[in-house]
Amino acid sequence: MIHIWMSQKNSSSSGEIKDRTVEPFAFAAGQKTVWCYEASSKANKVFKVDRISNVEIKAERWEYETHHRQGKMDIFRMTGDSPINVKLQLSLMAKNILVEEYPDAEKDLIPTDDDNIWMLDTQVYRMEGLGRFYMGLAGEIQIIEEGGKLIWECPHCKNRDQKLLNVARRTCGYIGTQFWNQGRTQEIKDRVLHLSNGTLCNE
Repeated sequence: MIHIWMSQKNSSSSGEIKDRTVEPFAFAAGQKTVWCYEASSKANKVFKVDRISNVEIKAERWEYETHHRQGKMDIFRMTGDSPINVKLQLSLMAKNILVEEYPDAEKDLIPTDDDNIWMLDTQVYRMEGLGRFYMGLAGEIQIIEEGGKLIWECPHCKNRDQKLLNVARRTCGYIGTQFWNQGRTQEIKDRVLHLSNGTLCNE
């Protein structure tokens, strides 16, 4: 039961080097991260061990033990309160890289009849971790639609509630703002960008 002072190499949220006084109380993700209570922000936070450059053990004992709460963490080591269900089809290479980089993912992997294809059925709390993994292996991963239904989602806040969304399309110069049926939505989804003589054109 100790206080520590630590210096972070860089903070992924602020992009700055910060000194913090915290109460560490639990390791997670194979001791790659540590849960701490930070009195100055009155919040439980998780820090990556390899981003901590200096640690100083202080004489004071814990003062805020009743506030210590270990939050939920997904396989990509992202934390949050509201899980998002995701299902991905992975090539064998993508599956192997996923397990090497994120060992906790192994419990959510499902084999298929094809030894070279695996399914990942998991929950994430934020999209950043999944997004970074997907973008690095975009050719090896296919996003699966749940229940065959296409859902509009804000790319920034990930909101799916149509009452809180504004979706617009332009057809022959007119702006339409209604949500369309699944057939029309599928047609929009299937539109791709083509390169013609080095010029980007929409089709």
